[in-house]
This record gives sequence, C-alpha cells and structure tokens, in this order.
Amino acid sequence: MHPGVPVRTVSDLIGLARARPGAINYASPGNGTSPHFAGALFNMMAGVELVPYKGAGPAIQGLIGGQVQASFASMLSAISHARQGRLRAVAVTGARRSSALPELPTVADSGVPGFESDSWQGFFAPAGTPVAIVNQLQREIVAVVKLPDVAAQLLKDGSEPVGNTRDDFAKHVAGELAKWARVAENARMQIN
Repeated sequence: MHPGVPVRTVSDLIGLARARPGAINYASPGNGTSPHFAGALFNMMAGVELVPYKGAGPAIQGLIGGQVQASFASMLSAISHARQGRLRAVAVTGARRSSALPELPTVADSGVPGFESDSWQGFFAPAGTPVAIVNQLQREIVAVVKLPDVAAQLLKDGSEPVGNTRDDFAKHVAGELAKWARVAENARMQIN
C-alpha cells in the first residue's frame, strides 16, 4: 500500500474499495501477469472492484508516487521499499506467512478465507524427454535449491524454496491452471 492510503489491514482495503468501487487502483505489470491475476482473484473473493494500473516499471513507481493505492507485487519487487517505509505491506498473498516478513498475516487470515496467490517457478522439459534424464534433472535441481546459500538467498528475497517431486509439481501445475482459468473467466480477461 502507498503509505498515504488509510489502509493498514486487508479489511481496511476491502472497506475502502467497497466505499469507492472502481476508484482504487492496484499496480499491475500488465494483462495476464501474476499481479493482475492476484488482483482479479482478490476482486472475485472479496467482492470489490480494484482497477489494474498497467505497466511493469510504472506499477511500482506509481505506487511509490501515490498514483496507485495498492499492489499485489512480488515480494522481490516490493520488500526493499516496504522495509524502507516507502510502501506499507499489509499482508502476504500466499497460503502461509513469509519467512522474509513473518509479522505479516496472510490475506486469507485477514478476512478473505481461501485466498492464495503465489508466484512460483518450475523447470519443464520437452515432451518425450527420457524419464532417466528428467529424474536426474529433478534430483540435481532439488539439490541446488537446498544448498544453504541458495536457500538463504531465496528466503531473503521472499521466496520459499520447495524442491518437490515431479508428481507433486505436476499436481500443483494442474491445480493452478484450473484455478486461474476460473479467475480469468470471472474477470473476463482476454488476450490482447
């Protein structure tokens, strides 16, 4: 949140957005990005109408400058601004509190039960890649993610290293595709 916005909690944001439908902007790098989807999910689950402010560079600068009131920014892009007081963090969008900012509640714990919007990264191989190679890649990637210095840097930047199994990752991807398809349909998102 921009520090000048009278919002300190998710409930405050919902109240402000309901009092001023369509007048509260949230920073979004553009159509179809993770923050855009997170904002659409929040609108859908909280019953509000926050409006995306487009453009990756202008999004955070617009937030810091006060042209935008809120953001569903990645931890990496916003954490230093929050720590320096240029932005006010009110909640994390993941299912659990972040080890980078453990004092922040989740959106779900703050009045929007079931809300979860995580940015995640994964590794994919072309269809038909031999299983032995895929298994070796998976083992090596998990080993790197679990190296103490790699894990520490990821945690510092607000990422939570996972390194799960291929089957767990495939289930996660399938669940994410289904979830975000519902959000895109509900928000009437279109490819431009």
